[in-house]
Amino acid sequence: MEISLNLKNGWVVVDLNGRVDSFNFELITEQITTLEKMGKKFIAIEMSDVNFLNLPSLRFFSSIAVRLKKSDGALALINPSSNLMEFIHLFNRKEAMTIVADVSSLSKRDKIDVEIPS
Repeated sequence: MEISLNLKNGWVVVDLNGRVDSFNFELITEQITTLEKMGKKFIAIEMSDVNFLNLPSLRFFSSIAVRLKKSDGALALINPSSNLMEFIHLFNRKEAMTIVADVSSLSKRDKIDVEIPS
């Protein structure tokens, strides 16, 4: 799996594709945890091309979402499939994860931090 990072409206958008499972779990969590440690408060995960999401990944997304929300940030999931949505709703603790239809639906953030890890 290739992970790419982009900026959109002050959000760091993490582009994922294919299966999010035990084979790439560490790579994905490491990248998102690094963003959080760098102080990125608005992280979006592009899921249009994700066809499988394992339970540890969903739990990780939920825990990051709760932490970001506590620090006045947010985690957004962009365009997850209807099958994934059923699974996501089971673990969206306190509605911590925001679900949006596309990247243009991300609300604009005033401060745009242009530095993202390479």
